[in-house]
Amino acid sequence: EGQTFPRLVWNGTGYAMVWLEDRAGGNDQFYFARLNTDGVIIGTSVQLTPPAETTGVDGYAALAWDDARLEYFVVWSDQRNASEICGSATCGTEIYFLRLEAGSFTQTRKIAVSER
Repeated sequence: EGQTFPRLVWNGTGYAMVWLEDRAGGNDQFYFARLNTDGVIIGTSVQLTPPAETTGVDGYAALAWDDARLEYFVVWSDQRNASEICGSATCGTEIYFLRLEAGSFTQTRKIAVSER
């Protein structure tokens, strides 16, 4: 219902953005889109974190561009595997990494990069 925590990166010819949004009235999910130099979205946005995979998505993601590989990199944290109880909260947040090919937005497998 709201769009929050945007992150923006320049790739040399345009921008790309990742943000958190609740489109289905359930859990917030991360979305990705390219923007032209005027800030208008090119094509459609891509959902990066399907609700079935993620609960407790953290609002902070990072977005980077690799000019040599022509790929975007996104990292974020979520609690999809959370099982520890810490006071009144569920702990066990992990960090995930994803690569997106610039032309097709083909996603690599989401990789947990944090250690428990």
